Amino acid sequence: MADSARLSPVYILLPPDLLLLDATGPAEVFYFANRYQQQRRFELHFVAAQSPVTSAIGLPLLASTLPETLPPDSLLLIPGIAGHEPDWQNPAMQQLLAWLSRIGQQPELLVTICAGSLIAAKAGLLAGHSCTTHHSHSGQLAELSPSSRVLENRLFVQDGRLWSSAGVTSGIDLALSLLERLTSAQCAAQVARNMVVFVRRNGAESQFSPWLAWRNHLHPAVHRVQDAISQEPELGWTLDQLAAIACVTARHLTRVFREQTGITLTHYQNELRLALASSLLQQQGMTLDQVAERVGLGDAHQLRRVWHRHRTGTPGEWRQQTRPLQNGEGIAD
Repeated sequence: MADSARLSPVYILLPPDLLLLDATGPAEVFYFANRYQQQRRFELHFVAAQSPVTSAIGLPLLASTLPETLPPDSLLLIPGIAGHEPDWQNPAMQQLLAWLSRIGQQPELLVTICAGSLIAAKAGLLAGHSCTTHHSHSGQLAELSPSSRVLENRLFVQDGRLWSSAGVTSGIDLALSLLERLTSAQCAAQVARNMVVFVRRNGAESQFSPWLAWRNHLHPAVHRVQDAISQEPELGWTLDQLAAIACVTARHLTRVFREQTGITLTHYQNELRLALASSLLQQQGMTLDQVAERVGLGDAHQLRRVWHRHRTGTPGEWRQQTRPLQNGEGIAD
């Protein structure tokens, strides 16, 4: 890991009777992330009110004591627990709640997995936020945090610095999406492939991410091609170049790529080019010709033509709709 890597401490709270996969699934995502990128180094810390902590399946876990403060760039993750409702009278749980009430606003990101949302709500950390939890706990969450907007039938929900998931395997989905935000889509895809899980996106999320779409397969040749295109979508990739990367014939690549993803190679590259163009259009001072050239589409005419094929409206209209708000503009009373 490079010396210039930004340190991102990940504090994983271990409540009594925790569900192991709620904690270890996301932890594995951040552990593997250190292999595939160098801009951030994720440092895992497991903390609890008492140590050892006995998990729901009876496995004892050693943990560090609850820290007095959390650093500014930290992530705090609260996993779920077994049973229909947490034992709020458990001395260890009461100590955790007191600590969360005092420390909960310090981390850069707060993540809840499954019934971990109930613990966060009990500590007053979800007030006024949109959130989700396991379907069996939705009613409890709404009662514990009446000002929260509990969204059901979601894999995970992001609201500002708060991320919450429905639990168990959806905690891995959340962690992969969060990893994409903190590092890159390329890193998230590599971690998912290492863990042999699909890189899934919740259709109800805030926006569609073509960087992670069409990768719900395990075909290594297609993944190699997608890795190459996503690293440099602006290049004029030829079919022969991509076939060489995949170590298959051009004809076979064309067929297998469509079989595995449901779209053509050209469609895939254009989606990534448009995603990059969408980001560049939000930057002040770049003309449409400059954006088009940067993403490998030549000029504004070609950009508009490809945009019309895959998007609604025009690049100019999208730029106007997504431009940053000026002082006080658009803020409701």
